[in-house]
Amino acid sequence: MTVYDKVSRMLVLSLFVAMIPQVSSAYLDPGTGSYIFQVIIGVLLGGVFVLKAWWRQIVAFVSRLFSRKSRDDGSNN
Repeated sequence: MTVYDKVSRMLVLSLFVAMIPQVSSAYLDPGTGSYIFQVIIGVLLGGVFVLKAWWRQIVAFVSRLFSRKSRDDGSNN
């Protein structure tokens, strides 16, 4: 490890430590928890929608992978 690597790692570590607050006086109202819950539900439902929209392409890709493998295995015998 060169001196440059050591200095750059030390700089990144010191900047990271400087960004961590020692004392926090933050207030989270009940609406914040509700908003976080809504975002999580939205991400999950969006993932289900994308999976449903691309389902045929995913199945076709997986079937091509396994069909190639079975053809390769059969040709070696």
